Amino acid sequence: MKHKSRYDIDKLPNKYTRVIISFNNGARLYFNDLRKFGWIKVISNIKDQILKLGPEPFSKEFTTEYLKKIFSKTAKAIKLVLIDQEKIAGIGNIYASEALFEAQILPKKPAKKLRELEIERLRDSIIFVLEKGIKYGGSSVADEAYRQVDGTKGQMQKHFMVYERKGKQCLRCKAVIKKIRLGGRGTYYCPVCQK
Repeated sequence: MKHKSRYDIDKLPNKYTRVIISFNNGARLYFNDLRKFGWIKVISNIKDQILKLGPEPFSKEFTTEYLKKIFSKTAKAIKLVLIDQEKIAGIGNIYASEALFEAQILPKKPAKKLRELEIERLRDSIIFVLEKGIKYGGSSVADEAYRQVDGTKGQMQKHFMVYERKGKQCLRCKAVIKKIRLGGRGTYYCPVCQK
């Protein structure tokens, strides 16, 4: 089933196709990247590449103790630490903003300044937000770049608390949601709920 998109992502190849891999049986794999964030790397040993990734939030290694250890070593904004795949694998820009809102932590707060209670709350919030994202099939935001394998859009964007809500009222306290840039990425937060 074809789904219409204002970005013509349903047609393959399209202007966002960066790489086409052709297989012996005639099948093709299209690597599309609307915002040019992705990359393809040919590696000889997958274990070497996987070892560079931090633990996934659903793994047993993703503990409060692990987070305390990595946060204590950097004064970087907590949001930037969350999206660093070598520290924690699998948290993207959207889910980092949402998890920080759930944990009531300001995205630009230096990681090493988080107290133990905040770290525990953040760990739980990351898992909660990712489970919510899975439940709703991911986030198909304004660029519509993310689609499920059958072409349908995810529905998580209907459940955002802060992401893409700049200028709107906070769903908790009614303050106005703000947007800043951290590490070149749009970062949304509530100036009242998040400290």
